[in-house]
Amino acid sequence: MNIEKIAEEVTRELLSELYGGQAAQSPAVPYSRVLIVFSRSDLDLQPVLAKLGQWKSRAHLQLVAPKWAQGLWSNAPFEAQGLEISFMSPEARPGQAKALLDSVDRLAIVGANRTLLQQIGRLNRESLASALVVEALSRSKTALLLDDFMLEHESELGKKLSTLGVKLGRLSDLEHIFPLPPLPVSIMADAISAAGKAPSLPANCQGCELQGNCASACTDRVRSLVQSGAQRVASALGMHPVPADLAPLIDHTLLKPEATEAQVRQLCAEAKQYSFASVCVNPTWVPLSAQLLKGTPVKVCTVIGFPLGATDSKTKADETRNAIANGAQEIDMVLNVGALKSGKEKLVEEDIRAVVQAAAGNTVKVIFETSLLSDSEKVLACQLSTNAGAHFVKTSTGFGTAGATEQDVALMRRTIRPDMEVKASGSIRDRETAIKMVQAGATRIGASASIAIATGTKATGGGKY
Repeated sequence: MNIEKIAEEVTRELLSELYGGQAAQSPAVPYSRVLIVFSRSDLDLQPVLAKLGQWKSRAHLQLVAPKWAQGLWSNAPFEAQGLEISFMSPEARPGQAKALLDSVDRLAIVGANRTLLQQIGRLNRESLASALVVEALSRSKTALLLDDFMLEHESELGKKLSTLGVKLGRLSDLEHIFPLPPLPVSIMADAISAAGKAPSLPANCQGCELQGNCASACTDRVRSLVQSGAQRVASALGMHPVPADLAPLIDHTLLKPEATEAQVRQLCAEAKQYSFASVCVNPTWVPLSAQLLKGTPVKVCTVIGFPLGATDSKTKADETRNAIANGAQEIDMVLNVGALKSGKEKLVEEDIRAVVQAAAGNTVKVIFETSLLSDSEKVLACQLSTNAGAHFVKTSTGFGTAGATEQDVALMRRTIRPDMEVKASGSIRDRETAIKMVQAGATRIGASASIAIATGTKATGGGKY
């Protein structure tokens, strides 16, 4: 038997002793606080309740069912498993979803029917169940929809919900809302030691004292995992590794209406000097920037429909084609905020798609102006940008009432496809703030204080961008 098999067996035995034995012998496990909502009355309760009964000793369970199910179920089958349940009105009341989610870490909807899926797909909060899922998404809390029929017959709706960040599963997957705590490094080390041989590690891991800090110690290797589709990397630094040099993540930006040619020339010279990802300029300065940066890795980025996003789709598409013809390689377009808030989802999606098509394969970033949107509207904007084929979602123009926040970046990162990216922009004036944005999930930073961010010095001059 090879060393890996031996280590695996010893590890399994250790886990069995830790988590499969008597409670008195088990280590302290952080409680999961889970809200479980039964949305259908025709469920086979027994296997579900039996599963919940097995887990009640290691998690705080809050069970809710619609009032009309009370006459069918009563409390008897729940009490038999040592469980308590509340029967509530299925219609959402103001503040109800928020109050219920305040006291839990995650949400599971047991018995998700087609109507519920459609409500969630529209980010509709009319029913208690849909309001809970939408609210959970806005708070970056895990939301699971569990139903065997749903997975077999509602695949298209299911795919749409997956893009929003909802996790889908069968009723038998209920236990997945109670994940075991992470395996301590020492347990694996003990298993390897018991097997009688040191593990085979990459050369630069031998003797490393930075276990758990791979994201900072081995940035390139961890970034390759993220680019391959990893949603999160366990690390003291957070979701995404922070590179030693932030410069390659920065769009060096000058979008003030009073910007002069001399300032644009200086912007391009600084971008070359510090190896920024791009310069971001108004369309009138694209030809000059392209000329100055020709033959360098620094890209030319420009803005479309800026800063309000209220121009029509044809105008935005024409602007985009003209910018590309003049040398732009990246397009930052402003989403039609008014149309989004008016519920005109098709118009917004087609508006983005028109720019993506006009960009002819060049990178398109969609600016949300997050300070004007609710969390559910931000999630919807992410979904529409995803559907339209955009490459990035972006927080702000820098001209709004507020700029980027860690919470918005994290929500956007969690909602978009794994191969899409997030640009944080607006009010990022120092290295510390930029690092927080990268930790939250941003892969590009839009800033005019780029040199201060890259060098860790204090920014000079005013401006929110």
